[in-house]
Amino acid sequence: MEIPAWAEFQSKKTIKDKTLELIEKLPPNYEFYCELVHKEMIKDKDFSDTNIRRTREALQNLHEKGILGHDNSYTIINDRKVKLYFRK
Repeated sequence: MEIPAWAEFQSKKTIKDKTLELIEKLPPNYEFYCELVHKEMIKDKDFSDTNIRRTREALQNLHEKGILGHDNSYTIINDRKVKLYFRK
C-alpha cells in the first residue's frame, strides 16, 4: 500500500542536532567557545534566526551528556569571560 502524498513529511534538524553536527567537524580536544559554533549555525537558512542562548543551551546539554568537556577553562574576548568547551 502506498502512502498518499499529503501524508508524507520531512523532519527538520533540531538545534541540538545541528550543534552536534558542527561539533563533530572539529578535531578532538580543540577548545572553542559558543559564539564560534553559533556563527556557523546561523549560516544555515533553517537556523538563521536562532538566538545564541539556544546554542548555549545545546552546548550545555551536550556537556551534560558527556560529548563535550569543560575543564573550567575560560578566555577573555571583548572584555568578557567566555567558557571554553572541547570535544572529547
